[in-house]
Amino acid sequence: INKIDITFNIQSYFYFKYFDFDSLFLEIKFLFMESNPVQIQAMWHTPNSLSSIFDESTKEGVQKFLKTCSECGFNRIYVETNSVGTSYYHSDILNSHKIFGRRYGEYKDYLECFIEEAHKLNIEVITWVQVMRARNQGGNLASCYKEEWLSIDYNGEKCTFLDSTNPEVHKFLISQFKEIVNNYNNDGLEYDYIRYEGSNILSYPSTITS
Repeated sequence: INKIDITFNIQSYFYFKYFDFDSLFLEIKFLFMESNPVQIQAMWHTPNSLSSIFDESTKEGVQKFLKTCSECGFNRIYVETNSVGTSYYHSDILNSHKIFGRRYGEYKDYLECFIEEAHKLNIEVITWVQVMRARNQGGNLASCYKEEWLSIDYNGEKCTFLDSTNPEVHKFLISQFKEIVNNYNNDGLEYDYIRYEGSNILSYPSTITS
């Protein structure tokens, strides 16, 4: 037990008379409290990106992957949920990926399986969404998007990113976010690609024609 001895004398009487002992002892008590630090060891994960080791097209494959993550000390995973208009879960808004749209045992799809199995291992799951990226360079536009939703570059050409000023795009994206939050027991939502496409004025100024 820690003890603090305070010796009074006449000279110090008036000083201690007006001293705030409650605050002093509260501060001392706080200093003796043992801290409990919170440590987050997290990783980003794109579904089935390690297919040569973990086949995440099955529940067993997801479990094997998550068990390895837990053994490595990870307690949070940011799992990608969509890419260029294709979702890794059953979606009524985006185009569902053929592999990850199938059932996973008692789970309705890959994402539900991933989240619930991760929680069994005390791993938090943050659903990671690609926001403005609509297609790959030179690739086709997913059917869930409209051509007029794409942003325009300095030369008047359509970009691979959605137009962040378009009200229809806003409505579409909000519905996408709500679908994930309302249908899955995720621990958070991470927004990625909230920007314009890499500007050609910085990388390739010679290509600007107007």
